[in-house]
Amino acid sequence: MSELTLKLDKIRCGGCVARAEREFSAAEGIDTAEVNLATKECRFVFDQRHNLSTLVSLASSVGYPAVTDEIVLTVPALNTENLSLIEQRLMDIDGVDKAIADPIERRVYLCVYGGVFQLDMALQRLKRFGYEVQLDRADTGESREVQADIALGARLKWAMILTTPLFAVVMATHFIPGAMQAVSGLMPMGVFVSLQAVLALLVAVGPGRAFFVEGWSALRHGAPDMNSLVMLGSGAALVFSLAQLLLPGGDLHNVYFESAAVIISLILLGRFLEARAKHRTGDAVRALLSRGAKTALRRNGDDFERVAVTDIQVDDVLKLQAGETVAVDGIVIDGASDVDESMLTGEPIPVVKTLDQPLYAGTVNQDGSLTYRATGVGADTAIAKIAKLVQRAQATRLPIQNLVNRITLWFVPAILAIAALTALGWLALGGPVAQALVAAVSVLIIACPCAMGLATPTSIIVGVGRAAQRGVLFKKGDALQALSSVRAVVFDKTGTLTKGQPEFVGALSSNIDQDQLLSRAASVEQHSAHPLATAILAAYPHTPAESTQFKTYRGAGAEAMVDGQRVRVGNLAWFESLGIEFDETLRDFAHQSADDGCSLAYVGADDHALGVIALRDQIRPQAQKLVESLQSQSIEVVMLTGDNARSAHGIANTLGISVVHSDATPESKVDTIEQLKAQYGTVAFVGDGINDAAALTAASVGMAMSQGSDIAIESADVVLLNQRLDAVLSAIDLSRKTLRNIRQNLFWAFAYNVALIPVAAGVFYAWTSMQLSPMLASLAMALSSVLVVSNALRLRRA
Repeated sequence: MSELTLKLDKIRCGGCVARAEREFSAAEGIDTAEVNLATKECRFVFDQRHNLSTLVSLASSVGYPAVTDEIVLTVPALNTENLSLIEQRLMDIDGVDKAIADPIERRVYLCVYGGVFQLDMALQRLKRFGYEVQLDRADTGESREVQADIALGARLKWAMILTTPLFAVVMATHFIPGAMQAVSGLMPMGVFVSLQAVLALLVAVGPGRAFFVEGWSALRHGAPDMNSLVMLGSGAALVFSLAQLLLPGGDLHNVYFESAAVIISLILLGRFLEARAKHRTGDAVRALLSRGAKTALRRNGDDFERVAVTDIQVDDVLKLQAGETVAVDGIVIDGASDVDESMLTGEPIPVVKTLDQPLYAGTVNQDGSLTYRATGVGADTAIAKIAKLVQRAQATRLPIQNLVNRITLWFVPAILAIAALTALGWLALGGPVAQALVAAVSVLIIACPCAMGLATPTSIIVGVGRAAQRGVLFKKGDALQALSSVRAVVFDKTGTLTKGQPEFVGALSSNIDQDQLLSRAASVEQHSAHPLATAILAAYPHTPAESTQFKTYRGAGAEAMVDGQRVRVGNLAWFESLGIEFDETLRDFAHQSADDGCSLAYVGADDHALGVIALRDQIRPQAQKLVESLQSQSIEVVMLTGDNARSAHGIANTLGISVVHSDATPESKVDTIEQLKAQYGTVAFVGDGINDAAALTAASVGMAMSQGSDIAIESADVVLLNQRLDAVLSAIDLSRKTLRNIRQNLFWAFAYNVALIPVAAGVFYAWTSMQLSPMLASLAMALSSVLVVSNALRLRRA
């Protein structure tokens, strides 16, 4: 299966989302189609029968065409040579729909699908032709949304200009004594009503035209949406009023031109406020991407010259001066300085950077000067990858959203039926046609599927973005929902509860001296990246002897040929399985060291034991408080480690952890996780090593420390970027607040519709003699979506 994300046009409400998903999923070869109302993106999972082209065609045929971005590249040396070939090579890049090379303007215009296209690929293709490139303009989804907001603002402005005098004068004639007589003295009633018709029609065909065009298109496709409701509501008021004006015997005192105009204007106002609020939901990702440097000093011979970041390539040598932002990912080759990595980790304390230390794009150098070699540029920088993961998590569908979409799929048709029944009911009860019309229009206008559709995705976008700012990277958005109900948190010991930097404490051998024992062990461990291997190498002050045939055994140890002997370094269980026994003196030393919280490395050669090495790891400073905080929330804390029972219990007793599973292999860790899930329900696992990967995948939520192995990070649902263990608490807290926010939004969205639709239909008219005006209905509908998005924005302060 393959995966691809496209941004779609004409996704307006929850009904659009439900219909689009239904149509896409019905197509052969489509396994999954998830549409996000807040981002207007669809994530497709499909088989070999589809590709970008077929998905674009499918989206157009369903009525929600894929949206393209425009990228403009300035190429100063562009000439007429190989133009067709250049365009063809650019067209071959995934996500490029059209490429035009203009030698006169010396620009290349690209029409691309933003969820697929990678700018770095285009820059590399042009450089192969010998062209230096500058990014002149990128009309991406971000800038297009800004342009759409400007256009919406213009529509709102003209709607208000036309509606305000119409509304003011008509209301004056209804509520100000003598106003109607004054108007009648200035002009005949027919002229007065005709002016109202002109202003209302100008609003409908101008600022409100999109409602009618898109609403009719949705009706024609058999999938009425929010636009259809507005079109029918305001259109019914216009048609009824025009009939009164134009047909003989019409009642000129019974027209609703001002209602039609106000409905359109207020809904435009609501959409404008909603768009501005929704734009703010993506502030976290924009903040991540906006911190990048535009230029950098690159080595050119003996000097450094300032170049654009887009010109930097891997292995370029760069200079970073005090106060500058790191341009690309790299590794320090000279100098020392403090670097502020808070935008990446959420940790305010600067990090000391010296030789061979990593640097990350977007972080800020404090006071010293550094020279570094580029290791990751463009989309390969850590910050770009994080932003990509955050955006993907923000687009995730929570299980609760599936129920919402099933409801919204039938919501608009149900509202149309209720509106029709409302009109028929009023007429059947002997009510006047005008009153039946007002009730039906109010039902059409007050219904708001948008609020239901926005309730979940807006909260996810803000919550995941806020988590990233606090150093918690949700790789999968559905981990938010799972983590909010976690009942047990399982911790690996080494590198998680402890710093992962064990130090040599002592060693004992029954037949060789300590230096010889360390020499044999170091010869094997020089090929390993395990923390215990690093500690053994640090304890041996000399260069280890050469070894061959190195091999590791997961959860057991490692072996290699050293001076003609097969030397093994590992845990006791491994040696026992091989039939190698350690004498009582070595066992007593091991037991005493383990009781002191040490980890043990047993060493053997061929078929006999050599000795035991004791290493102690330091407990992380936040571990004690974290365990206490989790236990205070009735969350069970469990230690699951491959270390021996004595060492594990020594650390556990210090931290107050009562449930300990020791001597665990990667396979047995998975079994333990499954048992804990059966006992507690939702279980989170926090680890950092290669041997934790399977457990991270098996847990309800896998959480990896960012300094851990690549495979652990890849297997995790959540990555703790700032390497602070108390980020686990932040992740749980943010997930609970996000889910609470979603529930608040859903309650408001459903309660609003359930409560006000009967009011609009006039169900309580017999008791109150009051009927809801279509204008008030449009105001309530406009504000409902704004309230949902505004509530989601509160998470930015979580």
